[in-house]
Amino acid sequence: MKKLLFILFVFAFFGMNAQTKFNVEAHLGYAFNNDLYMNQEKISSNTVLMTQLGANVQIPIYKGIYGETGIYGKLYFAEGEVRNSSYNAKTLRLDIPFLLGYHFLEKYRISSGFSLSNNRDFNELNISKENNVRVNFLIKGGYAFHKKWQIVALFQRNLRTTPDLFLLNEPRTTISVGISYALK
Repeated sequence: MKKLLFILFVFAFFGMNAQTKFNVEAHLGYAFNNDLYMNQEKISSNTVLMTQLGANVQIPIYKGIYGETGIYGKLYFAEGEVRNSSYNAKTLRLDIPFLLGYHFLEKYRISSGFSLSNNRDFNELNISKENNVRVNFLIKGGYAFHKKWQIVALFQRNLRTTPDLFLLNEPRTTISVGISYALK
């Protein structure tokens, strides 16, 4: 936790630069897994849609290279079937990304990094339990079609070994497309 606060402080300190960009983003996506099992029964159907809304800050580092962090809320809508039973779930997650990116050809950007998010519901977080935090690998790209507007694509992949039960409502891989608006 101390390391996370230190990293946020560094981003905030360097964020005083006049070239710093503040953005709000909204994404819609599809999340999926390969094979999932519950009680040794293969899940025959698992469909998950995801919405993500949040804000980020892009901090210039050197000649088109930037660091990015922010805070996002992700809402997953999952449904599936196991044998004769079906399920529906809605899951809210808090996500904090840390990315290193590059702006090129004036209108394009690409970045990569990782994010930390809660893997349990907020009322179930407990430091003594395993699988509280999820670590995701991220690849993000953007195209600026206007001075303040961008189309954004995002790929997320869970890096940790997570029990299948946690992957039912928040799958291992998510692909999303969204829009970003520059506040500054």
